[in-house]
Amino acid sequence: RGYWLPENRVKELIQKSEFRVSQKAACMLNCLAISQDSALNLILAGDIDFEKSRIRGEAYPVYLVQAKTHSQDFSIQVAAFDSIAEIREWQALSAPCTCE
Repeated sequence: RGYWLPENRVKELIQKSEFRVSQKAACMLNCLAISQDSALNLILAGDIDFEKSRIRGEAYPVYLVQAKTHSQDFSIQVAAFDSIAEIREWQALSAPCTCE
């Protein structure tokens, strides 16, 4: 894939930024036994859904990433602002976790 494509530019921005995880997302990652390093790798390997991302008319963009492992599908919201990328929400489509 070309690095000039929008998805690759967003992933490069996420990779080069300080990586943070919201409290709610940290709860989900803990419940699913996913480390922050693994979470970042899943985001970078996932697909950004630009139609469902909130990138226009917002103070900063929030990207929706669809990712999967061999046994799970995930929907991940990543906010990108300044030099920070933060997982705002991590949803496992078939997980028994309840995090508020």
